Amino acid sequence: MKERPKINLPMTSKEWVVEILCVLAILTTIVLLVINYVRLPERVPSHFDFSGAADGWGSKSVLFMLPCLMIGLYLVMTIVARFPRIFNMPIEITEENAEREYRLARGMVAVIKLEIVLFMALFEWQTIKAAAEGRLQMGMWYTIAFVGVIFATIAVSIVLMFRKQ
Repeated sequence: MKERPKINLPMTSKEWVVEILCVLAILTTIVLLVINYVRLPERVPSHFDFSGAADGWGSKSVLFMLPCLMIGLYLVMTIVARFPRIFNMPIEITEENAEREYRLARGMVAVIKLEIVLFMALFEWQTIKAAAEGRLQMGMWYTIAFVGVIFATIAVSIVLMFRKQ
């Protein structure tokens, strides 16, 4: 395999907006959990089936797992996005197209990162509500929407990579 060009690409204003939105979503999730924690029952739903019914229960401290996972995924994806030249690209990367393709790939990772953080934040909020109210208001539509949005982002990004090669 041919060595891909190494380019230092500063973050765009759109990428900064995505980063800020991700951090705000993570912080909001943590704040909502902390504010509601004392009001929650000791035993809370920890797993839901495809229809949204709770089928696993645990200590309310289990609710801190999702924000920790959010932070971990955010950090890993942020680090990975700094090295677009190592991504598996659907087209050949040359000196002429490297900047454009690296920006598209990095943008795709940023958008997917935001989507994951937002979906996880929504799920955490719905889990807190389910613990407090006794029922989850999300069903299979949530999983379908989550997977659909991620795949749509990937598909759009791949189409854009093939355009104007």
